Amino acid sequence: MLWLLAVPLMLVASQLATFLLSEATTRCCTPTPLPRMDFSREIPAAFSSMVVIPCLLTNRESIRKLLKRLEVCYLANTSAHLYFALLTYFVDSTTPGTQEHNDLLAWVDEQTHALNRRYARDSDPAFYLLHRAHAWNPKQEVWMGYERKRGKLALLNHWLRHPEGQFSHIVGNATGPVNTIKYVITLDCDTVQPRDTAHKLIATLAHPLNHPQYDPACQRVVEGYGILQSGMAEEIPRYGQGRYAPLFSGAAGNDPYTMMSSDIYQDLFGEGSFIGKGIYDVDTFIAATQQVCPEDLVLSHDLLEGCYARSGLVSDVLLYEQYPNHYLTYVARRTRWIRDDWQLLNWLKPQVRRADGSHSKNPLSLLSRWKLLDNLRRSLVPPAFLTLLLCALLVVPNKAYWLSALTLTVLLPTLLSTFQDIISKPRRRPFEQHVRLVIRGARQRLLRMGIEILTLPHRAGYSLHAIAITLWRLGVSRRNLNQWTPFAQCNAQRETTPGRFYRAMWLNVATGLALPLLSAQFAPLSLAVALPLGALWCLTPLLMSWMSREPQRQRTVLTSRQQRRLRQNSRKIWAFFDTSVTADDNWLPQDNYQETPHAVIALHPPTLVCR
Repeated sequence: MLWLLAVPLMLVASQLATFLLSEATTRCCTPTPLPRMDFSREIPAAFSSMVVIPCLLTNRESIRKLLKRLEVCYLANTSAHLYFALLTYFVDSTTPGTQEHNDLLAWVDEQTHALNRRYARDSDPAFYLLHRAHAWNPKQEVWMGYERKRGKLALLNHWLRHPEGQFSHIVGNATGPVNTIKYVITLDCDTVQPRDTAHKLIATLAHPLNHPQYDPACQRVVEGYGILQSGMAEEIPRYGQGRYAPLFSGAAGNDPYTMMSSDIYQDLFGEGSFIGKGIYDVDTFIAATQQVCPEDLVLSHDLLEGCYARSGLVSDVLLYEQYPNHYLTYVARRTRWIRDDWQLLNWLKPQVRRADGSHSKNPLSLLSRWKLLDNLRRSLVPPAFLTLLLCALLVVPNKAYWLSALTLTVLLPTLLSTFQDIISKPRRRPFEQHVRLVIRGARQRLLRMGIEILTLPHRAGYSLHAIAITLWRLGVSRRNLNQWTPFAQCNAQRETTPGRFYRAMWLNVATGLALPLLSAQFAPLSLAVALPLGALWCLTPLLMSWMSREPQRQRTVLTSRQQRRLRQNSRKIWAFFDTSVTADDNWLPQDNYQETPHAVIALHPPTLVCR
């Protein structure tokens, strides 16, 4: 029977080995930043670029936020050769179009024209709206955007080289800058692009040492980079994070979807992973990904496209996203990621199926195939660990040995990270402050580890469910492979009642009840561990409901001394701009700064600035 545990044991051991290798690489290898040109003054015309946000047209409020985000992105990255666009389509529908859809599209059209009037240029307009019509999908039996996000980007690339009849509705100059766009910066709906990040990404990809070299024989980029993935950081919400997000956001690791600040692949092999937020060379991207993806098969296209076009990591250029504060929102996103990864099984075979239905030799490198396989391995770790834990309590002899081994597997990363923090004291940091920081970091890791153990049955359950659904659809039904729930829609369902969590995490309760009963029947000596562990698993939904509650807005009451200090500072700031800023300064918008107070420092009396 012990031989049956070999596979889950290898999976759990591989997770520990991956952590140790990642830590050793991060500690011992000095990352080499990619070379970069200097485009800080102006982006040259030869490297004209477009920032695009693929999105769904759902309602006016969500689109208003997207337009505001696009406007802020423009104000933070102003250049005559940088353009901004929304790639839109409607949500899945049983009908090709409704009057509500037409009204919403007309409203977005009007808002985009208003942006172009507000920030008028002498040449081509800065803002574009590129909308594509629904297409009937017989496998989904709905009207939907063709191939979802991947289809939008493919259509955009074709439009940039052949601007005729690609989109059903266009706002902007349909034949102006499109032939001169060399790079595209693609962002998600919830991605924040800070000031002066666009020209840094463009300058890095434009450097001669980073120019991509596409090999037709290998059918992929073999030198340089066709895609650059920026680093990702956590955006703090307006009213702060709740209890769940601070515990897991920014956690160290090698998860390609969330941890891009230090990447073992970039450090060791000079090649990173693309997660959908970055910049790519249009011509190279078209050449590398043409006829690669069969229809209705690929949902997570980012990692695959990064393998074909060769992706690099620019860790010193950061984009920001919010970490889910709701546990079930994270679960919904994680479930989709698992489905995405398992739908890429085609590219782990010696022969791959192409878009035209033919088969050819798999062109991916061994490193790229390992990236795909590593994602599958990661999704199997929770079921493997749960299997080992249950067998250690109920089945195997020498239970103390197995439980000790599993405990060491869980605790070793925390112990090593804490030890590294202890010996890595900066010379100028006071000893007491260093001790407090080490204790805080150790407590954070232990709490994170405890939550992972408490949610283990649920994590194992949704992982196996996502894998089983994907394999059924790939091998039997061949339907719903493009089923997708947007993150914004998942994030909108923020009900935190205990009843909802108990319904979603029923497997936690079932496992918590079954474990003591089985232990009493087959392994009475294990009841000392099984009984409290089962009780904790039954109470976990209540804990996650409490942790997922939204943070409450806290109003700060300032003392008279604090108000006086703030007013003094505001008067100093006002005096500086009152003295130094005139209407001739280039950074002030001409003739319209009164219409866009968010674009510049608010020119109000000091009392209002203080407020």
